[in-house]
Amino acid sequence: MARAGKTWDDECCAVHDGTIGTFESLRIRLKNITEWRLVTKRESANISAAGKIAGVAVLSGGALAVGMTGGGVVITVGAGLLGTVGGGVLVNKFAGEIDGFDIKTRHSGSGTQIIFINGLLSQDESLLQDWLPTLQGNFANNTWYELAWESKRLRDLGKVAFKGAQKTAFLKALSIAVKKETKQAAKKLSRAVWLPLILELAGNPWLVALAKAQKTGQLLADLIVRSDGRARYVLLGHSLGARVIYYTLQALAEADLKQPRIREVHLLGGAVGRDQKSWTGLDPAVSGSIFNYFSRRDDVLRVLYKVGTLFTSEPIGRGPIESYCGKIYNVDVTDYVGGHGEFKKNLPMYIRR
Repeated sequence: MARAGKTWDDECCAVHDGTIGTFESLRIRLKNITEWRLVTKRESANISAAGKIAGVAVLSGGALAVGMTGGGVVITVGAGLLGTVGGGVLVNKFAGEIDGFDIKTRHSGSGTQIIFINGLLSQDESLLQDWLPTLQGNFANNTWYELAWESKRLRDLGKVAFKGAQKTAFLKALSIAVKKETKQAAKKLSRAVWLPLILELAGNPWLVALAKAQKTGQLLADLIVRSDGRARYVLLGHSLGARVIYYTLQALAEADLKQPRIREVHLLGGAVGRDQKSWTGLDPAVSGSIFNYFSRRDDVLRVLYKVGTLFTSEPIGRGPIESYCGKIYNVDVTDYVGGHGEFKKNLPMYIRR
């Protein structure tokens, strides 16, 4: 038997443990991003205990570190960190696939291709409807792609966000700290309060969605790289959809492509951190501009985002990205957007091109 290391018989090979669909899938090129299923087609049973998708481990293994850039949640879960009560709970909540992942063509056209990505959804909200006025008014001749991900979770989360988030027990306990808007206020909560709060967050769609957005963004970047190298894209993302785009840009920047595949980015009410460090080095992924539209009246981000990141991050959806990059433009839309759910439908009034 081989010694421990990167060898076929460590435990099981990459095909059998679900890391990749087939060895051939590593070389697959796609005509367009809607052909993503070709990459995930499997010829062997997945005998891994952890959930995987499209060659990317969603979150697996004996320890979980959720200390992501871009306003990630600063929680590290390992053996015994939260004791026997909490450690296994968090791992089980995160291990699994990106539910409902799909990319659909919503309109056929030519030239630059448009990808729009939703975040929080109200219960009956269409994935397309609120985007239509912007798409028809600004991109009528282009192809539109809808990236769907975790739609059920995003609707469940929308219930909390749009129908009285502060009614839940953990947000009630944190309401004083949120209102004071300081880390110091949060620190006043004792461990006896924090532990059940963290565990309830683990069962809440918000914390899970923060982590799933990272994997969705990395997956989209992989599909863009695999697709026709001549294709160029405009990315539009709302809420957690903006977070997906952040991680797409991060992965594309690290891919060191000869030419940027992204021409333009529009981030609406983004649920991702705005600190300078998080946004440094992303500009190689974009040839044009990155527009960050924020509203200081977005109370959903003020409450849920801060709780979800344990007060370690300020979201771009409520303030400007702190960056010296000449490609990033911060647009204050407070006068147009009175809440988290108004960004998309009011976008035609303030979109920059």
